[in-house]
Amino acid sequence: MKYLFGDSSPFPLAENFLLTARAATEACVALLRADELAAEGRRAIRESEVRATQELARLEALGRRIDEVFVAHPPTTTVMGPGDAASTRIGELARAQLDQARTEVLRWKDSAVAASTKAAPLGQVLPAIGAFLSKHQLPETAWSLRWGAADPVAKAEAYARTPCGLEAMLDVEVPREHLWAHPVRVSMLEPQAVIHLVRKRGLGKARVEPVRLDRMHVTAVTHMPEHAAFRFSESSRGPSPGVEVVLRTTASAHATARRIDVDGAALGPAETLGPEDTQVVHRLWARVEATICDLVCYRKKVTAATLRSVQIEEIVHPEVIAEVIVESIAPLVREMARRSSTEGELGLKRYLGDARREELFMTYDALLAGTDALLPRHRLMFEGYGLSESRTRGATVVPLLPPMPRLPQLRAVND
Repeated sequence: MKYLFGDSSPFPLAENFLLTARAATEACVALLRADELAAEGRRAIRESEVRATQELARLEALGRRIDEVFVAHPPTTTVMGPGDAASTRIGELARAQLDQARTEVLRWKDSAVAASTKAAPLGQVLPAIGAFLSKHQLPETAWSLRWGAADPVAKAEAYARTPCGLEAMLDVEVPREHLWAHPVRVSMLEPQAVIHLVRKRGLGKARVEPVRLDRMHVTAVTHMPEHAAFRFSESSRGPSPGVEVVLRTTASAHATARRIDVDGAALGPAETLGPEDTQVVHRLWARVEATICDLVCYRKKVTAATLRSVQIEEIVHPEVIAEVIVESIAPLVREMARRSSTEGELGLKRYLGDARREELFMTYDALLAGTDALLPRHRLMFEGYGLSESRTRGATVVPLLPPMPRLPQLRAVND
């Protein structure tokens, strides 16, 4: 469906970017709130450690005083009188109490650190990213797919790669009525699909024989930028011998094929296909692409994500993730604001056909809902949208906030 800016000029994306921008902002608010709560947790841990250190220092000083009294002045005779016995007993009790107090301080510190660590909201980071990527995408996101036959319904995973370095893997819930819910017979995609591979029978001489792919079933597909391949099996009801065809890898763009056994292990070296066979597998691949790639639309839960090759779970400061998301959508938000016909609103138009258009809009306040609860330095991150001037027009003038500090670099260890 064709979209237009509010001034009817062409919009570069075929989607309702108003919803995308709002969902991205909500994700960023969740990430920034998690960052703030994590900072509070780290501060609580530091305070607990400082307090425990101070208490242990006081106990150490008290211990020295006890030693001065009960060790520096031992009994003067070998036979202890009542006073000496009382003094010794008091010293023993004091030391025991001192040891118990040290143990309690250390136990309290460990408990406080454990409570702060358990309450740390970094576990909310991946779900926040997943809530966005399961239904939306950043501009220029590239999607890839892995699919494999399974019982009762095939399994698939979608992979998102964004220009900003955010990558994610999501489970795909394949609809039972979808063509790729089960192994697909090749003849449904490409009739008369035949390639030629070498076969050696017993002690006889190896010779090239035709392989009827159209009598097989597609049971695995890898659709990645650096690797494109599919697997064909003789049976659709369980593991069986077949053929694996690789169309491209990072090392080669030549199509190759090899026979595989029931377990998918190679029965021989990969063979480079000739021009005619290459045309056959590329035609078949085009049919697969045309029918399987829409499975990305059925993506659900994010199972893993990285930012610039760093695992999301290892990023101490989630604000760096929010920053790249805001920077990714901000140019289009600014352009929508510039081309909008109504002050304080972002607008798009959707072409419905038959000379009909539908107008879509969202207020600045609706887009930025939730950002007011963030810390000032985090609210400043959304200044990149370029909406603050119109949003505050007519409001009481307040002093400008200090410049936003440089965000910390990605780190894979805790502070």
